[in-house]
Amino acid sequence: VKFKGKMPERILKADTFIDKFREEDSKLSKFFKDLISVRFKVKDETKKLLDLHKPLTVDYFLRKFNLEWTRVIQ
Repeated sequence: VKFKGKMPERILKADTFIDKFREEDSKLSKFFKDLISVRFKVKDETKKLLDLHKPLTVDYFLRKFNLEWTRVIQ
């Protein structure tokens, strides 16, 4: 069937559809690869932070607020 007149903007001809599909597919593939890469980076950085973590003790707060005198002498 031949179409006479101007083709509407959002309609793709069959021969250009495949090219457009591949182009959009490659964009999505790159997006998901980047997303996975970012996820691994965040995971690595989180692990580094956990390794560096040192829990605070009660002694820290006693010193910080000058309350060492409240400690029970043993």
